[in-house]
Amino acid sequence: MSRLLFLSIISVAASCSNSHHNADAPSSDCGPGSAAANGIGVTGTGFAFTYQAQMASANNDCPDPAAPQGVVSLTVEGSTADGTGLFTMCIKRPDHLGATALALGTDVQVVDVTGSAAGCNYGVDPTATPTGSVTATGVCANGTDPAGFALTVTGSIGMRQTCGATVTPLTGALAGTTAVSAM
Repeated sequence: MSRLLFLSIISVAASCSNSHHNADAPSSDCGPGSAAANGIGVTGTGFAFTYQAQMASANNDCPDPAAPQGVVSLTVEGSTADGTGLFTMCIKRPDHLGATALALGTDVQVVDVTGSAAGCNYGVDPTATPTGSVTATGVCANGTDPAGFALTVTGSIGMRQTCGATVTPLTGALAGTTAVSAM
C-alpha cells in the first residue's frame, strides 16, 4: 500500500510540475535562477533610475481579446531602491512570456515610469510609443507561480522631464534583467 501511495504522489507531482510551465516554455525549473541581475534601468539625459523588487499580478489590466479563455494579462510593478520612483508594465499574453520575445508597445504596455533627479520629476510620455522587447526565463503558470521568474527588458520609451513649470520631452533607454515575484 505504501508503494502505491508513493507512486501516486510521484505521478501527481510530475503532472503538477509540467502543468505550471507556459505551453511553449522549456522544461527548466520555475523561478529567476541566476539570470536575475540588478534590475531594470531607465537612463537618459540628466537621469538614471533602477527599478527593483518587481512583483507580478494577474490583474487583467490590459486584456488581449484574442487570448484563449483563462489567460489573464499580467501586471509587473517595481520601484526604485529609495521608493521614490515606480515602474509598471502590463503583459497582454503572459502565456507567451518566456516562449518568445514580446514587443514593447504592442505585446507589453509600459504603463508608468517615474522618478526624481536633480530637482526634476520624470514620467513616461503616454503619447510616445515604446520600442524594444521583453524576454523571460523560468516562467511558470503564466507568471503567477510563487517561484517567480527572470524578466529582461531592452528598448526605449518617451519620457517627460518636469522642472518647475518647464516640461521637456526626452528618451529613456531601457535595459536590464530583474527577478519578478508573484503577488
